[in-house]
Amino acid sequence: MGTEAFEMSLGLVLLTILAFPAKSSATDHIYNVGDNVPLFVNKIGPLNNPSETYQYYDLPFCHPDTVIQKKESIGEVLCGDRLTNSLYQLNFRLNKLEERLGQKKLRVSEVRKFRDAILGEFYFQMYYDDLPLWGFIGKVEAESMSLSDKGTKYHLFTHLQFDALYNGNQVIEIRAFSDPEHVVDITEDVDIDIEFTYSVSWHATSTQFQNRMEKYSKASLLPVRQKIHWFSFINSVVIIVLLMGLLTLLIMRRLKNDLRKCSNGDEEEDKEVGWKYLHGDVFRHPSNMPLFCAVLGLGTQLLTMVCILFLLACFGVLYPYNRGALLTSLVFIYTLTSMVAGYSAAAFHNQFSVTGWENSVLLTGILYLGPFFVTVSFLNTVAISYGATAAFPFGTIVVILLIYAFLAIPLLGLGGLIGYCIRSEFQAPCATKQLPREIPSLAWYRRTPCQMFVGGLLPFSAIALQLHHLYASMWGYKIYSLPGILFVTFIVLIILTAILTIGLTYIQLSVEDHEWWWRSVLCGGSTAIFMFAYSIYFYIRSNMTGFMQLSFFIGYNACICYAFFLMLGSISFRVSLMVDLEISESAGEQFLLRIPIYFFVKIAFNSSSESTISLRLLIDTERQKVLFADASKDIVYFLFTLLSLPVATVIRLLSKDGMKLIKKSFPKKKTNKRSSCYVLGYVIEPNCSGSTAITPHLYVTEDPNQQCPQCNHIMSSQVIYVDEPKTIDSGAGVAGYVKGGLFTYMIMDDLEVMKPISSISCITLLNMFNVKDIGTIEEKTVDLGMNEGLRLLKESLQSKSVLSNVFLEKQAAS
Repeated sequence: MGTEAFEMSLGLVLLTILAFPAKSSATDHIYNVGDNVPLFVNKIGPLNNPSETYQYYDLPFCHPDTVIQKKESIGEVLCGDRLTNSLYQLNFRLNKLEERLGQKKLRVSEVRKFRDAILGEFYFQMYYDDLPLWGFIGKVEAESMSLSDKGTKYHLFTHLQFDALYNGNQVIEIRAFSDPEHVVDITEDVDIDIEFTYSVSWHATSTQFQNRMEKYSKASLLPVRQKIHWFSFINSVVIIVLLMGLLTLLIMRRLKNDLRKCSNGDEEEDKEVGWKYLHGDVFRHPSNMPLFCAVLGLGTQLLTMVCILFLLACFGVLYPYNRGALLTSLVFIYTLTSMVAGYSAAAFHNQFSVTGWENSVLLTGILYLGPFFVTVSFLNTVAISYGATAAFPFGTIVVILLIYAFLAIPLLGLGGLIGYCIRSEFQAPCATKQLPREIPSLAWYRRTPCQMFVGGLLPFSAIALQLHHLYASMWGYKIYSLPGILFVTFIVLIILTAILTIGLTYIQLSVEDHEWWWRSVLCGGSTAIFMFAYSIYFYIRSNMTGFMQLSFFIGYNACICYAFFLMLGSISFRVSLMVDLEISESAGEQFLLRIPIYFFVKIAFNSSSESTISLRLLIDTERQKVLFADASKDIVYFLFTLLSLPVATVIRLLSKDGMKLIKKSFPKKKTNKRSSCYVLGYVIEPNCSGSTAITPHLYVTEDPNQQCPQCNHIMSSQVIYVDEPKTIDSGAGVAGYVKGGLFTYMIMDDLEVMKPISSISCITLLNMFNVKDIGTIEEKTVDLGMNEGLRLLKESLQSKSVLSNVFLEKQAAS
């Protein structure tokens, strides 16, 4: 029974399919011969003012008894599209010749409307199977030379010719032509009867359905235009390569010299290194921190949004005349990336303070959308006064507000909460001083306006040609169909902005100006100012006229350039921050190594003619062991500091990089005109706020109440000077906690330093070492150089027979 029911049901289904073939559908764009494919009329407007558009039936064309507006997406409404039904009947693959559309009696007021539209070069736009088509409403004839026909003539086109192409059961292309042979003179202000007609002709084509939109992009792929695009691309690449090479050559060479001077400790050369005096002020957070975090959050969000849009364009989701797709994507991508903005603002704020991040998130939500909503409200008011389709309907405004209130704001707050929960403290390479360093007076070319001019001009010059094509596509009828080149141009813009920001920030720090946070944002975002200035130039050179078009052009370009300002400013700051951290870490690492390195410098480049310091060893040749060594004051100083170094510093010294640093930092002996002074050890500032790390400060004073110029604390920690060797008669009066002069010290094999003892005590000490035969004892003088110093440091961590391992193993090897 079940099988019979199944067979009966299957038979009914097959019978239904055979009796009633599948109907066509506008969604899959497949039609049968004779199917009615609807033609929608969209809008009209002056040719030179793309923003000033009106509904098609604002002019007294023939229209259906019931005008039905097609449901549209948010993007279509924002674009000003208002698709409505029409009286045109364009059946699939059915030719028509002078089909009557309708009879219309035009009154004087309606004649004037048509005449004004013809004078303003109005065009119309329609859509047939999602394919756009355009045509002109009428034409103007200049003054006739004959005496009988004086003045300008206005002719209204009354016949429209449609030429359609098909492939199989799909529409491939359609064009509309206004027949100049079917016109009506509407120059006079009189009532007139007009009959509107149309014709349709269908032709087969081999073009595939998936390639039918390529027709609309051919205007941008002409050989000459394509050469211009590639020329612009090559020009941008050449500029970026030259600029990168120049800045790398100049800045890196200068920076390397500065780092070498910083590690050398040469007082006279240190005066030339401006940025190293700012290590206590470079990472001082800027004023108005919530606003700064909001700028970074919005810039990161806009950068993410632009990258997603480029990704959609590369995958073919966004293409020319995909009605409203771009603006729809903008609305939803901006809404979804609000989480990125909230997270970026809160995370950066919490690196410096765990309180007040809510203000940063709040400012992030209104910093861009606030001015944008004000601008759009003004433009919407202007559009309503003109009766243009650019005016947003009330329903669309409500939908956008609901999306922002119930989706964008919660995502923004969620991102801020995530940034707060996974916060991390900003780890500056050096401590920040309590009081900011005074900024010296700067020349005019080192101030913010001049740096903004330089920082914006060069990136703009690299993208100027592509920007012109982009404006021509936005405010004209040229189609920009090369998203790949546009994306590469965007990458070039980012790279140029980053390179220039690095150079300008380094120049600023070189003149001891530590307020670089806001300036990096301004210099990076200054390219947007040039973009806006070029938009004004573009408007002046164009044929756009009228207050409405001017308002829309200025308003929307200002919003676009403002978005680029935030985006490029955020990129500029983050690049500057990374470079400053790298410079400070490099300088800090060499700064930490300066203190132990100087001992090796003291040994390797002693003021005497000899290049080493002598050390006398008392060796038990039978057991191959160093009993003790007779050392001078310099060697005792060296051992004291060597054994008190932090473990991290010892690791750096014993690593390959540490060895390279020692060798590169002091390539030759340098003579200081002032008295030579070497600081023993480093100064520990436990009361220095802003950092938990031990920060060495190499500032020396004779006044114990003097303030440190770096942290403004009292310089109470005692340091010791090692002067050049002096000839004295006794040990009295020698500075330091190690007495010099005629005294020598005994250093045990494990580097323990013994007080000077008498000859009798030395005999007692030999008995302690269990020396049976005095003849096995040998006195030997060895040289203590840089290599031996490093080996002493290494062996002191591994053995208690340090002197024996270093000097006796070396002797046996030789």
